[in-house]
Amino acid sequence: MKKTITLKISILRAFLFLITLTVLSITTNFYISSKNISFELAETITRETAYKITERIAHYLRSPALQAQVISSFLRKKPPKNIMQIHEQLWEQLWEQLLIFDQLESLSVSDTFGNYIQVRRDSQEDSLGSEYDFGLVTRYINRMVQPTEEQWFYRDNNYQILKTKSAGAEFDPRIRKWFKNTKPEKRIYWTDTYIFNTTKKLGISISYPVSYFENDHIDGVVNLNIPLNHLSHFLSEQKLTKNSLVFIANNKGNLIAYPNQERLIKRDQYGELLKNQEGEFQISKIHDLGIKWVDDVYNTYLKNKQNFSFMTTTDHKNYLARVIDLPEAILPDWTIFIIIPEDDIMEEVYLSLNKTIIIALIIFCISLISVVLFANRVTRPLVALANQTQKIKNFELENVKHINSIIYEIKLMSDATFSMVQGLQSFRRYVPAALVRELINVGKAATLGASDETELTILFSDIQGFTTISENMQAQELMLHLSDYFEHLSNIIMEEHGTIDKYIGDAIMAFWGAPQKLPNAAYFACKSALRCQIKLKILNNQWVENNKPPMVTRIGIHTGMTVVGNLGSQYRMNYTVIGDSVNLASRLEGTNKLYGTQIIISEATYQQVAEYFLCRPLDIVTVKGKKIGVKIYELVADRSEFITKEQLRFCYDFECGFGSYLKQDWKAAVAIFETLEKQYPNDLSIKLFLERCQTFQTYPIPADWNGVFALHEK
Repeated sequence: MKKTITLKISILRAFLFLITLTVLSITTNFYISSKNISFELAETITRETAYKITERIAHYLRSPALQAQVISSFLRKKPPKNIMQIHEQLWEQLWEQLLIFDQLESLSVSDTFGNYIQVRRDSQEDSLGSEYDFGLVTRYINRMVQPTEEQWFYRDNNYQILKTKSAGAEFDPRIRKWFKNTKPEKRIYWTDTYIFNTTKKLGISISYPVSYFENDHIDGVVNLNIPLNHLSHFLSEQKLTKNSLVFIANNKGNLIAYPNQERLIKRDQYGELLKNQEGEFQISKIHDLGIKWVDDVYNTYLKNKQNFSFMTTTDHKNYLARVIDLPEAILPDWTIFIIIPEDDIMEEVYLSLNKTIIIALIIFCISLISVVLFANRVTRPLVALANQTQKIKNFELENVKHINSIIYEIKLMSDATFSMVQGLQSFRRYVPAALVRELINVGKAATLGASDETELTILFSDIQGFTTISENMQAQELMLHLSDYFEHLSNIIMEEHGTIDKYIGDAIMAFWGAPQKLPNAAYFACKSALRCQIKLKILNNQWVENNKPPMVTRIGIHTGMTVVGNLGSQYRMNYTVIGDSVNLASRLEGTNKLYGTQIIISEATYQQVAEYFLCRPLDIVTVKGKKIGVKIYELVADRSEFITKEQLRFCYDFECGFGSYLKQDWKAAVAIFETLEKQYPNDLSIKLFLERCQTFQTYPIPADWNGVFALHEK
C-alpha cells in the first residue's frame, strides 16, 4: 500500500518535481495510454478473428456433416438386403449433396458386406498433360457377385455418362478408419486429419452409422471426405498485420490449416512427400515450421491448456498470442492460434511517441505550462472520482473502478466511493437495476403506490413435476440444482431486457416494459422464452449425464394493460405488477399441461410478434376465473433462424384442422387430425381436438357454441 500524505505536502512536492514531471508525465501517459489502446484493439481484432474462423469452420464442416443423417434416414425408411439393390437411388441422393456442398470431395455409403457406393469429384489429364474436369464420378464395388466387381462412371454436370472404367476392387471400406470408428450410437463421427491418397490433400472424414432397425448393430456407414485446403486459403486472407500469423492445429500438434498450404505436408529436399513407417504421408507438426516464436507460443499453450490471451518473448521480442480451442460441438481437438509481433502493434505508437517528446520539450520552455500541469496533477484524480460518481448515479456499477492516489484526502473519498459501490452491487441483486437507476435519475425516494396502467408483457415459467424432483433430492442438493437453473434462465431474461419480478418456488415471474419503456416488449419476451427452451435442452442433457433430474419448463406469455408499482409497507416494498393480465399469463403457463406444449402466448402477444415468430393457433379458451374467451397460440420458432419444412407443414395442417373445427366441419377436421395423429402420435393437442370433433359428430352441440373451451384447472 502506498504511503499517504496530505494535500499540502503533495502540492509542495509537485512544485519541486514540476520540471521533471513536465516531460515524464506527458510522454509516459501518452505511451501507456497508446500502448493500452493498441493492445486492446489488437485483443479485439484477434477475438473477432477467432470468432470468424470458428464460424467458418462450423459452416465448412458441420453443414455437410448433417447430410449424413439424411442419407442414413433414407436407408432406414426402406432397408435393402444390401445397398447394391438401390445403388442408383443412392447415387442420385449423394449426387445432389455433392452439387450443394462445394467443400465435399466425395460421399459414399458402404455396408457390412463390403459393398461400396460412392460419388466423387474427379479430374483427368488430356494427351497434352492439361487437367480438365469430367464433373463428377459415380462408383460402386459389388461384393455380392464373384468375382467382386468395381465400376467407375464418369459423368458431366447433367449426369450423362461420358465414359466408364472397370477396376480391380482392391478397396475394402470395412478396413478404413472412418468405418472402424463408427459405432451404433446415432451421432456424427470424425477421423483424425490425414492426407487423401488420391489427391494428396490434407482432409478429414466424417461418418454416420446406418442401422435398419433400432438395435446396437450397424448395417452400414455413410462417409463424407472433406479436404481442408479451403480453410488454409481462408486463413491466408486473415492478415491482421504485416507479420501476423494465423493457423489451426490439433491436440497432437499437427497442422490443420496454414496460410502457406505447402507447409502442411512434410517434404524432402526435392519437394517429394514423405511417408512414415506405416507408409502413410506425414502431416507437418508445429515445430516443423522452424519458427522459434511460434514454438514458444505453442509451448506456453501446452503448459496452461486453456483458452487465453498472453504475451511471449523470443529473442528479446514480444509477441501477443490468442489461443482458442474450438467448441466441443464443432471439433474439440482443434485449436486456433493467432500471433501478432508486438513491434507490429507498437509501430505507430513509437512514431507518435517521438513526435510527442519533441512537443513536450517545446512546452517545457513555456513557464505557464508548468502551472497547468500542476493543476492537472491535483485535479486528475478528482475528475476521475467525479466521473465515477456520475456512473454510480446512472447505476453503471460494472464500470466503477477503484481510484488509486497518493493524496490522502482523495484516497479517503475513493475508498468510501468504492465501498459504497460494493454495497450497491449487493443491493442490486434484490432490486431491479433499471428501477434503482430511474429513482436516482429523477431524484426521489421509493414510495408506495403505482403508476397509471401501462402495457406490459408478462412471462410465467414453471418446472414440470417439480414436486417429484424435490422429493427425490436432498434439500441442499435441490437448492444448488435449482439455483443453477435460475442462473441460466435469469441471464437470458435480463439479456433480452426483461425485469425479473420474483422467484416463486420453482417458478419465475418476469415482465417487459417497466420501469423503462421498451418498444417491442412482446418480441423480447418471446425471444427470451425460445432461448430459455433451447438452453434447457443443452442443460438437461448435461444434468442427465451428471445424474441430475432434468428441468422441463412450461412458459406462459401475455401482453396487456397492467398496474406496476411498489407494493408492501413503508418498511419493506416490492416493485411488482398486478392485475388481470398477470393472472392470465400465469394461467397460460399452466395451460401447457393440457396441450402438451412448452410455450403458450395469448392473442394479444401474437398480434405483436406474428411477423417475427412461427406460431400455431392452439385453441380459444376461458381460463379459470374468466368468462371471455381468449385465443391462444403455441410459440414454435424464431423466423430469423432455421425453420424446418416439417415445422411449417405441421403448423399449416393444424391451423387448417383448427379452422374446420371452428366452422363445425367435423368431417374435414377429423380427417386432418387423424392424419396428423399418425404423423405425431404423442401430440396431446391433436388427440384433444380429435376427441372433441368425434364427440361433436355423435352428440349435438349447444346452440350458442362458439368454439370456446372452458378450463377448470389453473
